[in-house]
Amino acid sequence: MSSEPDGRLVPRRFPRHGPPPSPGGRRRATLAATLLAVSLLGAVPAWPLDDPAEGEADGPSIGLELDVASRYLWRGFAWGDGAVVQPSTWLTHGALWVELWSNAERDPDGSTFAEWRATELDLTIGYETAWRGVTITPALAVYDYDDDEDSPTTAEVVVELSVPAGPFEVVSSHAFDVDEYHGAYYGDLGLALVRQLGEGTEARVSGTTGWASQEFTEVYGGVAVGGLFLLGVTAAVEHCLERGPCVRLHGEATRITRGDLAEAAGGRSQWNVGVAVGHEF
Repeated sequence: MSSEPDGRLVPRRFPRHGPPPSPGGRRRATLAATLLAVSLLGAVPAWPLDDPAEGEADGPSIGLELDVASRYLWRGFAWGDGAVVQPSTWLTHGALWVELWSNAERDPDGSTFAEWRATELDLTIGYETAWRGVTITPALAVYDYDDDEDSPTTAEVVVELSVPAGPFEVVSSHAFDVDEYHGAYYGDLGLALVRQLGEGTEARVSGTTGWASQEFTEVYGGVAVGGLFLLGVTAAVEHCLERGPCVRLHGEATRITRGDLAEAAGGRSQWNVGVAVGHEF
């Protein structure tokens, strides 16, 4: 997440990873991916950048958020059958940010503390900059699945592009797996509308279409089809108290356009709703 100059929290839009259903696969270190991302991030300041945004020169800040949602949706795929708890924490310093995010769900065996168990832990490091009016955010995301042998640790290099277009914002993200599933690529293109509803209150509505490589759909859907397969709509309203926490109500609905992927995705149509409470210090 990042913070606007007035202190409002702006959730980063990178899609969360989901546990791949593919069997086997060996766990291995992501050193190569880390070096690639560090090289990419280190090259960013060499571009002909615009002037830094207001507030970018501020000192470091730390944020915390707890999100409770009706289910875990990721790129149109539904992971799990019920409610999830998704805590996260992040550190920002200027244009550089690091985030640690996790997912927990009900334990059907009831053997863990309070009958909940952690299923995923993601570490993301990114850098946000601008070039000729385009906001560019390259990042490295490493995904770990609680020592699940059928879901090996992997990593993606993600690049997000954002361009203002009148009252709208055009956003496109591109994710390339650089560790366990070479060739797996996912991209999306969305149009977002952001409106201020009053002091400290902001609403955001966006529509998105997504596509992927055959390697991606084979790993996560069991069918090597590739191409355009996803339509989605998201909406959120966030209110931030003065010098206090922010509360965000959010919802998402997705539609799988390829029938051969619908079964792996949990059905053609999916939705979730949730509420998140966060604060940045």
